Amino acid sequence: MKTINMENYEAFFIAYYENELSLNQLELLIGFLKAHPELENEFIATKDIIPIRIAPSQQLFPFKEMLKRSANGFPLILLRLPHYIQN
Repeated sequence: MKTINMENYEAFFIAYYENELSLNQLELLIGFLKAHPELENEFIATKDIIPIRIAPSQQLFPFKEMLKRSANGFPLILLRLPHYIQN
């Protein structure tokens, strides 16, 4: 991304929130937003659509192993479901 314009400004917005802009690109973005103040709300809203990056070492689902299939093809979680329902 060398220049910012009305065709590619969304990519600059996303790159900003993902900390991928060089100093020069950041200066271009600031100048672009000053020239196009009508896009300020869109720039701010872009922050809400950027997915949260989670380090691979963090485990979101503690029963991940249970999602794997058993020898007969059923997910392990389904085979243990009656145990969880009874308790």
